[in-house]
Amino acid sequence: MSVLVTGAASITDCNNVLALKRTGINDIIAVDNLTRSEKFVNLAAEKISDYIDKNDFIERVRAGTAPIPEAIFHQGACSDIMEMDGRYMMENNYRYTLTLFEWSQKLHSLFIYASSVATYGASRVFVEDVKHEGPLNVYGYSIQKEGKLHLFEGCLDYGNGCQMPDFVYVDDVVNEAMHFLSPEKSGIFNCGTGRAQPFNDIALTVVNSLSGTDYSLEDAVASNMEYLKQEQPANAT
Repeated sequence: MSVLVTGAASITDCNNVLALKRTGINDIIAVDNLTRSEKFVNLAAEKISDYIDKNDFIERVRAGTAPIPEAIFHQGACSDIMEMDGRYMMENNYRYTLTLFEWSQKLHSLFIYASSVATYGASRVFVEDVKHEGPLNVYGYSIQKEGKLHLFEGCLDYGNGCQMPDFVYVDDVVNEAMHFLSPEKSGIFNCGTGRAQPFNDIALTVVNSLSGTDYSLEDAVASNMEYLKQEQPANAT
């Protein structure tokens, strides 16, 4: 079986490739953007059949010269919620996905696509309907470049770092994706633990793990964390 995996150098898709290998699938084409060269380490562990740059690949799809897979795992996207270039985001996350989807339909290839819970925004109804969508940029952090872990300040009645997404273990996400590697299974499904947890909890765990300390949240905020201001959406109440 020939399988194409986009974003193959990311943490999730690296594990996705390894899961495919464990099932005996060896014909795996990896697509990604290695502008950040450190991601190459993930690819090196995968023993893929071929690697194609994401821009070269989509042009080959449009030209009809791309290798034809039997299944496509499309999870590659710009996940930087601080990205302000709307044109780039629409081309990279929306148009790229639409092109791959239409291509897979013509090929009759399986198309397994993972989106983000951020699509729902502040909604409390998780149903695949436009009226329940309201995308928001709710978090972002970095610790290696500046020595501090960054989170957004509170908004929409949430305190600083108190926004509560559902953090999912990467292997659970991969197992969910692998479950649909069959033409008999189709649909749109939400994948999660069912338990929301504040970003502060995760941030504190990261700080203590990297520093070898046992900070309280207050101590961590004082020494290793910083809350950033964010613009609230125009329709926020």
